[in-house]
Amino acid sequence: MSGSFFNPYQRQAEAVRNRRFQVAPELSEAMSGQLAGTADQEMAPEPTNVMEILVKAEAVRQMQLLPPKTLKFIKLTQVKAYALNVLPPLYVTSEKGWHRYWQKGNTELKEQITLAVRQGIAAVQRDPLREISALPHEKEPIADATLNQIKRLLGNNDLTWYNVVPAMKRALRHAQDSGKSNREQLTQR
Repeated sequence: MSGSFFNPYQRQAEAVRNRRFQVAPELSEAMSGQLAGTADQEMAPEPTNVMEILVKAEAVRQMQLLPPKTLKFIKLTQVKAYALNVLPPLYVTSEKGWHRYWQKGNTELKEQITLAVRQGIAAVQRDPLREISALPHEKEPIADATLNQIKRLLGNNDLTWYNVVPAMKRALRHAQDSGKSNREQLTQR
C-alpha cells in the first residue's frame, strides 16, 4: 500500500466493478479481463504535476512583492501558464514520487522556477489589456465531473445528484452482502 494513494472505498469499488462485469455472461474471458483492467485504470490515482504547486507558490511569493498598481494588471493564472510552459513537468502518481519530485523542485530546479516565474510576470505585464476567458473544460464544474465518474463506476447513466446517494448505498449494501455470502460459502466448505 505504501507508494500509492490511500483509497478508503477501494474494496467497495472493486466489488461494484466485479459485479458489473459479471452481469454480461456473453462476454468472453479475454474481453472481461480487458474491461476489468480498464476499470482498474479509471480508479488509479490521476497523475499530479508537482511543478504546478511549486510554480504557484513561487508566483504568489513574487507577486506579493509587486506594487498594488502593477498587480492589477497581472493574472496569477497567466503567470503560472507561462512558467509551466518553459519548465519540465514533474508528474507523479504515488506518495514516494511526490516526495522525490518535491525535493528535486525545491533544490535542483529552484532557480529555474524562480526565473520562469519572473519571466512570466514580465511577459504578462507587457500586455496588460489581455482578456482572460475560461477554457471549455473549466466551465464544467468539478461536481459534474465527479458525478460523471460515479455514473461510470456504478454503470448507471441515469444518476443525478438527487439520487446518487441512494444508488451508492444500494451498491455498497450489495457489495457487503456479496462479501458475506462469499465468506459463508467458504466457511461451509
